[in-house]
Amino acid sequence: TGLDGSRTLADVHPEDAAAVAVALEHAIKSGEPFIMTYRQRRADGGYRWTEGRAEPLRSEGGAILHWYGVCMDVHDRVVTREALLDSERQLRHLVDAVPSLTWCLSPDGQPSYYSEQLVDWMGVSVEDLGTVRGSRLDYASAMFIHPDDRAAVHDELTRCVGSGDPFLKRYRLRRHDGVFRWMEGRAQPLRNAGGDIVQWYGVSIDIDDLMHTQEVLRRREQELS
Repeated sequence: TGLDGSRTLADVHPEDAAAVAVALEHAIKSGEPFIMTYRQRRADGGYRWTEGRAEPLRSEGGAILHWYGVCMDVHDRVVTREALLDSERQLRHLVDAVPSLTWCLSPDGQPSYYSEQLVDWMGVSVEDLGTVRGSRLDYASAMFIHPDDRAAVHDELTRCVGSGDPFLKRYRLRRHDGVFRWMEGRAQPLRNAGGDIVQWYGVSIDIDDLMHTQEVLRRREQELS
C-alpha cells in the first residue's frame, strides 16, 4: 500500500518505537488514518517531537492505492505543554502541603479541584462529585452547605462568577463527621492575557471558634444592657 513501517520506524526514538509500530500496523490493517506524536531523530542525531499523520488514497472501489503522510515538528509545543503540566503538578504539591482548605472552580463556577486537606476534611473529592447527576456545584451545595446558608451562598457565588468580582461569604460547612462549622469562603478569579477568567482559586477558613466567641460576647453585652 506504500506505507513502509520499517522506514518510518528507523528514526523513531527507541522509547516510542513500539507504540508507533502498533499504531502503524493498526492503520495498515484497518485502513484508518494514522496520527501519533513521537520523537524522531534529526539529521544531526538529536531527537525532536513530531506529529506524524497518514491518510490512505482509495480507488473508486474502496481499495487502498497509496498512503500519503506528513511529519510536522511539534517539539516546542510539546516541551511547552510538559513544562506547564510540570508547573501545575508542582503547584498542586505546594497547595497540598499547605495546611489550608483550598479549592478551585472552573470559569462557570463548577468545582474542579480540592486540596488533600479539604478532601480529608469533607470526606469527598471532586472526582466523587462527578459520579452524580446534575452539576457538581449543586451537589456539593446540597450535601455540605448548611440549609439556612445554602441559598445565600449560591446567589453570591453565581453573582461573582457572572461579574468576575471576588467571592467572600461566611457560611456553615459540613465536616466528614456530620458536624457543621462556620467557614469564611474566599475566591479570586485567575484571568488570561485577554482578561477572560480561566480558573477560580478559593480557600475556606475555619472561623467556627471565632463565631461562637462573638456570639458569647453579644449575649453578655445584651445581659449587661
